[in-house]
Amino acid sequence: SKTLGNGIDPLDVIDKFGADAVRYTAVSLAPLGGRVRMEVNDFENGSKFINKLWNAARFLLSQCETDFCPKSLTQINLTLEHKWLIHQLDKSSENINNQLEAYRVNEAVEEIYQFLWGSFCDWSIETGKESLAQKDEAKEDTLSVLIYCLDGALRLAHPIIPFVTERLWQTLPKSPDWEAAACLAMAQFPTASQVRYREESSQWQTVLDIVSASRSTRTQAGIPHGKKVKAFLKADNQTKTLAENSASTLKLLGKLTKIDFIESPPKVTCLTAVRSRFSLYIPADGLIDLSKELDRLKAEEKKVGKIVNGLEKKLANPNFSKKAPPEIISETETKLLNMTKQWKEIKANLVSLNR
Repeated sequence: SKTLGNGIDPLDVIDKFGADAVRYTAVSLAPLGGRVRMEVNDFENGSKFINKLWNAARFLLSQCETDFCPKSLTQINLTLEHKWLIHQLDKSSENINNQLEAYRVNEAVEEIYQFLWGSFCDWSIETGKESLAQKDEAKEDTLSVLIYCLDGALRLAHPIIPFVTERLWQTLPKSPDWEAAACLAMAQFPTASQVRYREESSQWQTVLDIVSASRSTRTQAGIPHGKKVKAFLKADNQTKTLAENSASTLKLLGKLTKIDFIESPPKVTCLTAVRSRFSLYIPADGLIDLSKELDRLKAEEKKVGKIVNGLEKKLANPNFSKKAPPEIISETETKLLNMTKQWKEIKANLVSLNR
């Protein structure tokens, strides 16, 4: 600190949040060549991430019998959700190696976060709980895949958060698909020479997209998280088949009591989620205050429409296209695409709720 008293004492934040949380936060906020600005409260995010990882690992360990030995992936009849998670690990390994080689360490940290918090904890552990509740080969297979992927993730995260990863790795049953080592610091770092199961991952991602559509639609309309609802699904043939084969997952994660597959929009008042390959409809009667929801959607349509029009004018401006860096133009085009999709969905909801 240049002036006494205006800095953060690392020993104080280590005592409060833990050494790994401090390392994680400091690196995640440090872009290459950038100036770092941080507050003490920023370290709470690192602490929450460490706790999330710790609780996920302890949950898996609680599912293991004392003498449990994970199977090799070659011995397992891998499901779509298994292949999706393995693909996510391979893709993250590839990205992290590239980012570290380019000294974009903060981007590598973000990749670790997205895999562990999103792909592993929020999706795969939740999806796997159905199999883990059984006492058969399905549980053993799912547990083996989850342990394999957690082992790989701990290796990827170890340079950033060495203490918690080493502690968890030492207690984790060892997957035969990873090279043995005395400690995590000496273990093989994942390189993902090939990214496996691209097609299968895409298929399972479609199932997760349906779940996400259900969750976001419910949240936006203010439907309580624990309330289970019925849904209609209008989809192309491939998506319909995937949804039928994954109905239990859709109902479990999407908080749905039933899914009816339809060929045309239902003739009842519905909340609607429109995606490229499917449309999801949730009957609104008895779930929401219809007049309030219509008022909210009309205000949202006006707001988003204004943003879309502004982005279109910006991209149509010849001075912007000539002077702006390519990455800024690409970022603006992506934002326009996303906002246009959101605008169309709001309009679809207005039509559906005005039936």
